[in-house]
Amino acid sequence: MLQLVAKKIVEPKILLENMHGKGNIFYQESPQGKITRIVYFSTSRVIDFTGEPSEALAAIARTGGCLVENIDFNEFRGTIEILQGKTSQN
Repeated sequence: MLQLVAKKIVEPKILLENMHGKGNIFYQESPQGKITRIVYFSTSRVIDFTGEPSEALAAIARTGGCLVENIDFNEFRGTIEILQGKTSQN
């Protein structure tokens, strides 16, 4: 089975066109509350967005996603590890 793995994506359109309702969204914010990274994960795709999110994309992340402290891709093990830790939503 093929899986899409997209890293360091900066174009919001790529992320928006490849998300569907059965996936999970995780995002990180700067101390000022600005979204700095969004990771979308589903059974068939992983998209690591590091660009400037549009207002629409930021709204999707905040309403449908989970704010986390850290996101780590481990290509050797084939995993994505998230650490929720202390976030502003806790």
